[in-house]
Amino acid sequence: TLVVDLNIKATFVPKRYTLNVLAGEGGSLQGADPTGSYEHGYQVDISANEPDNEHYVFSGWTGNGGITDSSNRNTTVLMTGLTTVTATYSPKLYTINVNSDPANLGVSYVDPGGQEKNSPYNSTVTLVATPNPGNTFTHWSGISVANPHNQVTTHTVMASGSATAHFKAGEYHLN
Repeated sequence: TLVVDLNIKATFVPKRYTLNVLAGEGGSLQGADPTGSYEHGYQVDISANEPDNEHYVFSGWTGNGGITDSSNRNTTVLMTGLTTVTATYSPKLYTINVNSDPANLGVSYVDPGGQEKNSPYNSTVTLVATPNPGNTFTHWSGISVANPHNQVTTHTVMASGSATAHFKAGEYHLN
């Protein structure tokens, strides 16, 4: 039997994972893009800018990674595997109100929603005016609408605003 002393050296290298960092519509990443390869267990700083314009809000980070605080624009991701995270932005909600003038001659509303509706920026809402029997719808005023002389029309939401449906009382002639 031969007895020999051997020296064995083991070198361990931490696993590396790819991180993809994206920004959704309405926003962008802040600073240098952190997309890249990181060692297992590494905390990567990620940052999102304020929204690109006043019509969006930062709504959080989404993805399959260990995001520390998904509601904070500046947070970290714990690398434990292939990870993709996205800074998400949402359109702001704006309030659209409708009124009838005179109120006793007809009914107006946002369809669906009633007298008031919160709608996202750049969405389209339908406005409906219905005259009471014997009365006539004349026009819409206030916020811009596609067809101001149509009882049913649309409005593209760019800000909060009000529309008024105008009605005319029925006229009756006696012989």
